[in-house]
Amino acid sequence: MIDGKVYHVCGKYPYNNLIGVKEITLLSTPEDSKYENHLTCPYRGGKNRDTRKRSQDNGIINCDKCGSEIEYSREIEITYSNKAVKRNSPIKL
Repeated sequence: MIDGKVYHVCGKYPYNNLIGVKEITLLSTPEDSKYENHLTCPYRGGKNRDTRKRSQDNGIINCDKCGSEIEYSREIEITYSNKAVKRNSPIKL
């Protein structure tokens, strides 16, 4: 926190002893989310990157921007599509 503002380190330049930062806003009240396409941080309201690369279907991670702990669960939905190929002929008796 610098002068009451919260920042995320987005770049490190060790040869020049510099870091790049970007201001982020934290929500006053955390907001849980359900059934979203992305993992959303309840503390800042932003999407977390690389959520599809997670190997576990649930767990606790740190937000990639603010560092807060987030418990998540991933639900995978399987759907099917079909296409007619050939209708079966009825048997005449």
